[in-house]
Amino acid sequence: MENVSAGGFGASVPQIKGEWLKIGCLLGLQPEGGSNWVVGVIRRFQRESAQQGTVGIQTLGRAALPVQVRLQSGQMGTSQDSEAAILLNPIDSAPEAQLLLRANVLVAGQNLELERNGKVYLLLPVGGTEHGDDYDLIRCRQMIRDRGE
Repeated sequence: MENVSAGGFGASVPQIKGEWLKIGCLLGLQPEGGSNWVVGVIRRFQRESAQQGTVGIQTLGRAALPVQVRLQSGQMGTSQDSEAAILLNPIDSAPEAQLLLRANVLVAGQNLELERNGKVYLLLPVGGTEHGDDYDLIRCRQMIRDRGE
């Protein structure tokens, strides 16, 4: 790793095999000696040779957690089926949550429901969604839901 900053870092890639490494690609990285996973997205990519290159990686989350969410729409209610997601920031300490979902799972007008640490959160998508080949990055305003609803 090189050029480390609060928002990301640069890295040399000594052996590139295939064409999977490209701008917009999600990466999961575990810092040496760490137990957490960092999620990043490639924002810059320069191929120095057929087998070697450098990448600029924007950090999306420093303590990513796998979670299950349920889709919710006004007319259909809350789905009983859950969808795998990656929570990028601690939900208990921020006014907004950021999630990674499989591409095209969330439809306009739908919200998400997440149960975590004994609380149920209603997640209301805000702003634009960033799309990758196989993922959507979603920002949500969060509300703690009363279990009696």
